[in-house]
Amino acid sequence: MDLGLKDKVVIVTGGGAGIGGAVSLGLAAEGAIPVVFGRSPLAEDFAAKLKAASPRSMFVQVELMHDPEIGAAVEQVAKTFGRIDGLVNNAGINDGVGLDAGPMSGFDRARVDELFLAGTGWRSNFLVNIGYADRAGAAAAAPLPPRDPRLSFDEACRLE
Repeated sequence: MDLGLKDKVVIVTGGGAGIGGAVSLGLAAEGAIPVVFGRSPLAEDFAAKLKAASPRSMFVQVELMHDPEIGAAVEQVAKTFGRIDGLVNNAGINDGVGLDAGPMSGFDRARVDELFLAGTGWRSNFLVNIGYADRAGAAAAAPLPPRDPRLSFDEACRLE
């Protein structure tokens, strides 16, 4: 498949494992240059796969909850490649129960545009947080909050 991503520089937050890792490898397979932003260093096997698929790929260790670090990381990418063509905002925190997706209401649209989209002509419209809870790993040490109630299919939908 050709998605027209050859040589496009795409930042993937949380792009070193799980869904984000699959996105990073998928971008590399399409010829893009994935730039993984993450809190923790990449696992050696994943880093090797990513470099094999996209030798120009890059990892930037950054705390995404700290604005100055984000700004410096984005500037580093822009200086390295001369541009940023896309952003996959995969990193986030969810309600802690299963695979889930939901809108991140109340986000600072102007700040997202400033940090990730400045000079591109693009503007953010909405953010979607995708994630899952790791009940066996580090999260097991800190109990996850209870999941809010969810509507059943029959409560949420009516088929006619």
